[in-house]
Amino acid sequence: MTSGQAEAGASFALDTGSREVLHAHLSEQRWPPASLTKLMTTYLALQAIESGRLTPQSPVRMSARANAQPFNTMNYSEGHQIPLDTALRLLLVKSANDVAVAVAETVGGSFDAFVADMNATAARIGMTETQFANPNGLHEARHYSTARDMGVLAMAIWTDFPQYGPLFSLPSLTLEGQTMKNFNPLLDGFPGADGMKTGYVCESGYNLVGSAVRDGRRVVTVVLGATSEAERAEVAQALTAEALGARPAQPVGAQSVQPDPVNLRPYVCGGQVMPGALSGF
Repeated sequence: MTSGQAEAGASFALDTGSREVLHAHLSEQRWPPASLTKLMTTYLALQAIESGRLTPQSPVRMSARANAQPFNTMNYSEGHQIPLDTALRLLLVKSANDVAVAVAETVGGSFDAFVADMNATAARIGMTETQFANPNGLHEARHYSTARDMGVLAMAIWTDFPQYGPLFSLPSLTLEGQTMKNFNPLLDGFPGADGMKTGYVCESGYNLVGSAVRDGRRVVTVVLGATSEAERAEVAQALTAEALGARPAQPVGAQSVQPDPVNLRPYVCGGQVMPGALSGF
């Protein structure tokens, strides 16, 4: 990004057609992906649909394990069933943690089998610094990714399942009388924006994977570690605007990274001042 613009703790931009990297800042640093994880959960569900193993109407049953998930849940009763296509909309708009586990158990046969599939798929598509431990992104020490790898996943979704693009751009979802608004700030009037997902836990800060098209050219952008929703929106909009205008942009040189995943809890949720090496602002 150009001098004077805000830049998130880690960020990445990619042209999905040419596969040209347009921007990279700490893009190889391991980072908690939070609910960006649900992009992989959705990828595997779409793969199961396209293979014919499941259909959009396949029932997703809420299990005891799904019901035990904390935060941001639908609070369905155990045994409650919803169609898979509804479940995917709840993942991408509401970011429901309980539904993510139910989808994982439906698609993978079991929670553990699904997580194994997540990691095998990550390796197959080129996510070289990613390890998944769950399908919803709730924080675990062994659950991490990078800005680059999240960009690779976004590109894989658009390459392998372009017909499902509208899933990722829903501005809101009304279900059983409840209207849920998408958290993605790019969908609020950014020209050409059409997805994809936000994420937040204290350890990660405010994350985003975005997608936008201009003149037939698609870019995906990744922001990790913003310290507020407003900051995430500012950085994502600036990075996406610059990436759309770049042919090519000048990528920021990759800074040295640490082998352990970042943990921003003391700064995002604990009131401490963010070190300059992590903030990137």
